Amino acid sequence: MKKLVTLLLAVLLVLSLTGCSQTFVRIGEKSEIYTEEDIEEAFDVALKEFRREFDGCTLIEMGYAGDETRSEQKEWAAQYKADECIILICSFETDGRVGPLNPNSVYENYKLILTRTGGRNWIVQTGGYG
Repeated sequence: MKKLVTLLLAVLLVLSLTGCSQTFVRIGEKSEIYTEEDIEEAFDVALKEFRREFDGCTLIEMGYAGDETRSEQKEWAAQYKADECIILICSFETDGRVGPLNPNSVYENYKLILTRTGGRNWIVQTGGYG
């Protein structure tokens, strides 16, 4: 009986994992500016936005652009009148259903610009290349 229960639990685990949409790699860039919690919160917000705005695309990886983008982060924060900005970089594959994106293509180093003010939640402001 114990083996049967273990087997059933293993099957349920495999089925639940295969049912997950968009499994991707999170690149864990260390930061002296942001805590791991700050970066994780930004990831979560960006992932929700990606799933909403990029329907039909498969996220491959996402990561913090790194502290070396600090001057660019300051510029974006000023543009959106925010206290802070974090830049995430992602790679994804299209299936042709998302607006102007090329069908069946892989986009790499696509920037997602998030800001926040007063320690509130991150907001995705824009994305793209450049």
